[in-house]
Amino acid sequence: LKQMIDWKIDAIIIKTACDGLIPRKHLGKSIAELYNFLCDLETSSGANSCGEGGEYETFTLDCPMFKQRIRIGKQELRGDLDNPACPVGYLHLDQVSLVDKLESDPPTDWIEFKSEAFSSVDEITEYKSTQYDDSLISLHSESKIRDSDIEVKKSNVSGDLMFFRSEICSEKASKSSTEAQVTSAMESLRDSLHHQHMTMDDVFYMHFFLSDMNKFKEANSVYKKFFSSNPPSRCCVELQLADGVDVMVDCMASKSSRQVLHVQSISHWAPSCIGPYSQASTIEGLSFLAGQIALEPSTMELVAPKSLTLQTRRCFINVSRVLEAIESSLSQCLYCIVYTSVNSKDELEVVQSACYEAFSSFEKQTTSIVFVNVPSLPKSALVEVAVTCYQNKIADAFSPSFREESISHSDGSFVLSIESLHVPERFASVVSNLSVSENLSPVEISKSLEGAVKKLLMSMMQHSEVAKLSLVEDLFSLRVFYKHSIVDVQYLAEVFSKICTSVWNQFPAMSFIPVTDSRTHTSDNAGVLNLSGISLFTVHVVLLSLPNRSKLKEN
Repeated sequence: LKQMIDWKIDAIIIKTACDGLIPRKHLGKSIAELYNFLCDLETSSGANSCGEGGEYETFTLDCPMFKQRIRIGKQELRGDLDNPACPVGYLHLDQVSLVDKLESDPPTDWIEFKSEAFSSVDEITEYKSTQYDDSLISLHSESKIRDSDIEVKKSNVSGDLMFFRSEICSEKASKSSTEAQVTSAMESLRDSLHHQHMTMDDVFYMHFFLSDMNKFKEANSVYKKFFSSNPPSRCCVELQLADGVDVMVDCMASKSSRQVLHVQSISHWAPSCIGPYSQASTIEGLSFLAGQIALEPSTMELVAPKSLTLQTRRCFINVSRVLEAIESSLSQCLYCIVYTSVNSKDELEVVQSACYEAFSSFEKQTTSIVFVNVPSLPKSALVEVAVTCYQNKIADAFSPSFREESISHSDGSFVLSIESLHVPERFASVVSNLSVSENLSPVEISKSLEGAVKKLLMSMMQHSEVAKLSLVEDLFSLRVFYKHSIVDVQYLAEVFSKICTSVWNQFPAMSFIPVTDSRTHTSDNAGVLNLSGISLFTVHVVLLSLPNRSKLKEN
């Protein structure tokens, strides 16, 4: 409320519906005039001083963004004005007009929304489309690629938690519409939830992948029917899915109570939702934020000019605003996924530099950042940022630990980079990237791949043990971002199936996500993006152990 007043937003109260607010006395007064009164009312009765609980409604007469002021001519008091229990009233505005601003009014562009984590924009890197530098090798298995060949579990269950991935066969999908495929995926999810005594309301985060972002509207028209007024938070990107497949989803659900931030109105502080999702969902002190693109909150348009640097900075400003509203911050980030739609490694480095700038104000690296390049993003954005952060109460009670290591094979065939952040016995995020030498042939890569995957999983197990968690029992989600131009999903699934079965005696549910490229951030080289060698895939694991969790049926 104080910020709105300081930013010269002249808003008057036009409706009251709260004990303590008197229509005949307070209607028509500005928030600046009533600031002290509203603050005292919050202290004495618990009413929200900003009116977020419906205590009052406002009408803005002027603000720095307006080119002209609004003048009210004729108005009338209406409502149950004299109710002795709780009078409710509103101002009916009969005549309004636009008038020129006073010379003393601040210019319309005087407000520049910034995050403390960012320096001023002194250099703009404009976006230019070029050919993405794809790798020259191709690694495939002998078998024909078919979705139905992949025998991967649809869901993992750990206590009150469930991770689910959709399973849509391309042969069946090619004969059905986008709407039918979304319906099939959502019904399959609903059935899996029912098996675990859960409902769709227990889903708190959804990854929603489309083969064509132009199908965004028709996919959403079906998707929204499966959720109530507070849908899960969501990240939506375009992927190169199998022929005929229009949609793929993976999601996270929990029987624990969740807090939701779901703002749909236009505001100055963060963009409203452009689809059926919530900005943030919080369970057990962990906040999962919806993917943020570079929308200006006041206009809901992408920042201009079209710049990688500006869009990345705007994404993190939006993320920071949401985190502030839910009592967290970027310094408490468990992991950060940065989706890009760029065309070269040089452009990817521009995005990485802007991301590193967002975290540069912190004394040390506190999170893992994964860069994932995809064909397209909502509204043709260049960048989308999705973060999961722990809340202030977790930071106050625990000391999260960050760990990283790099492992090279003796013959130089592959390099593993592994990063993890954890709170012992509570949660952990483990990220590992596998890169291979550019000098290796597909045959040589195939020979070393099984050994590399085994080393990757064993190293991730060690990181989870340090966190006093189990990569088997506490496994929540396992997602593999693989470079589809190099490794086909059938071959990759066969390798993971063989290694997981030998190491864990089971093949857990995991989501294989086809991307143009995936890289990880490394902090041992001044925040330089790992661009050495050919990145085959990045594995991201989330481990979560909820207090007093119950045992659910195994799926």
